[in-house]
Amino acid sequence: MWVKVLKEFFWLWWDNFSKNIIVSVLGFVGNIPTLFFTMGLFIFVRIPIEPLPKQEEINLFWIVISVLLGSSIFFPTQIGLLTVAKNFSTNTHKKFFAEFFQGIKENLSKSVLGTIAGGLIYFLGTFAMIFYSVFFGTNNILGIILTVLTFWYMVVFTLFFVVLSLYIVFFPKDSIRTSISRSWVIMMDNVFVVFLSVLTIVPIFIFSFISAVGMMLFYQGLVNSLLVAMFVVILRKYKILEDIQDNRTIKDIFRPF
Repeated sequence: MWVKVLKEFFWLWWDNFSKNIIVSVLGFVGNIPTLFFTMGLFIFVRIPIEPLPKQEEINLFWIVISVLLGSSIFFPTQIGLLTVAKNFSTNTHKKFFAEFFQGIKENLSKSVLGTIAGGLIYFLGTFAMIFYSVFFGTNNILGIILTVLTFWYMVVFTLFFVVLSLYIVFFPKDSIRTSISRSWVIMMDNVFVVFLSVLTIVPIFIFSFISAVGMMLFYQGLVNSLLVAMFVVILRKYKILEDIQDNRTIKDIFRPF
């Protein structure tokens, strides 16, 4: 199943290469306000301006980063871009910006609710890990156990949030309760594939970050193609989408037909 995800991911990204560059640019531009807000907050509390920041400042740094990460999964712009990528995968794409804004409009309430809930849950998780390490100490067995358990709680919620963001894009008419319950079952039934897909974002981020223009031209398009490809393969498993046989190989990459 993982091989199917990788194959679907590559061709989904490659077949829509120029449009995925637009996706990446919009994702990059959409995150500029977040970047300025974060840097402004860090400067305000002297993070990481101080040569040797205090432990409280380091803790605040990780709390801010975790809140932004939890919220970003459901940002309205992210949901809009996932809608465009979904249309790529189902061959229903017609007008880029019309579909982008339509995706935001259809899922605005769910997106706002998810942004708030995601940020809150990540805040509580990060705050709990910091609290355990400070209260029990870094060498205390109980503190280590509680910290590790909280870390895995955040991993599970990350996988669940990723699936939920994709579910509301593919099924915008479903209620929040239905979206949550079905997304949880999908995540638990396909946890290995979902975990590998989310883990694959790490090398994509590293590649994009170290390249000169990777974050602006490739990152968002690659990530969205990967996540949508994963969800498409899962839906084909449940016979929700038709299983289309694509026999292309890497040798066909420069063949136009």
